[in-house]
Amino acid sequence: MSSQPMGPPPADVAIVRELAERVRELAESDEYEARRKRWRDVNERRKPDRAPVWCRPAGVWKEILPQDQLQCTDPLCRSVEYRLRQDLYKDWIGDDHIPAPWWGVGAVFQCTTEHVWGLPTHVSTGTTDLGGFKYSHPVETPEDYDRITVPDFIYDSEATERNASRTADLLGEAMPVRITGSPALGPHHSVYLEQLRGLAPLMEDMAFRPHLVHRAMAKITEGILRSMRVAEEAGVLTTNHHEPMTCSDALNDPPADGPIRLHHLWVAGNSQEFDIVSPSMQEEFLLSYQKVVFQQYGATQYGC
Repeated sequence: MSSQPMGPPPADVAIVRELAERVRELAESDEYEARRKRWRDVNERRKPDRAPVWCRPAGVWKEILPQDQLQCTDPLCRSVEYRLRQDLYKDWIGDDHIPAPWWGVGAVFQCTTEHVWGLPTHVSTGTTDLGGFKYSHPVETPEDYDRITVPDFIYDSEATERNASRTADLLGEAMPVRITGSPALGPHHSVYLEQLRGLAPLMEDMAFRPHLVHRAMAKITEGILRSMRVAEEAGVLTTNHHEPMTCSDALNDPPADGPIRLHHLWVAGNSQEFDIVSPSMQEEFLLSYQKVVFQQYGATQYGC
């Protein structure tokens, strides 16, 4: 007889559900609805009561909320506890943070190749206790650009449902669970190419080997577009106009019943790795490719 897998410890479940109830109560409060209206008014170009303010600690969370402060022992419980405690900390800060009154479980998409771009990225060559890191970049020579491949994806419904079921069992009636769907890749061309090539070599290539950068950006664009097509055809896209920065009125009249399309969604892009080049080079090597992706969506948030 095979033994049935055991669930998380009851103490962990109790901790998570108590935190989830507190966050849901905040999310459903009049104060948080006023914050959402503030965001919506700004993004719809209506006059708000004031400009929204959003503090995003990002990498500083490691110092604000160290892992040794978590109480749960089960890995899933710890990850949920961590997010909920972040929401409660943001409530203490008092900015215009707006968590949803439900828990989102992301739709799972599997890449059909071992590595997304045909080459291993995020191979660490050193980290620091405070979060510093250094990666090995697989495109070591100009000839290595030919090794970059275009990825494809498949929707893993079984993994998605399994993750959603586990989370729903954990949260119980404390917070409802929804499957949220977005493409596996976004218009983060500069991030992907920097991970492959490295920032300094990339700057040199734009100046002296521009054709290689263009070829790589074309492959990256096609990979992003493929991920978008797979997500849309799978029928698992969900609207995202309820989040900080992108909180707005619904985009392009999404249907109450029926599939959500890309033009009902916000998309976020950035140009951080290109801050050190001229506007014309940013347009040529980055923005011109990102625009192809942006045009598929209902609205774009661009920054960083």
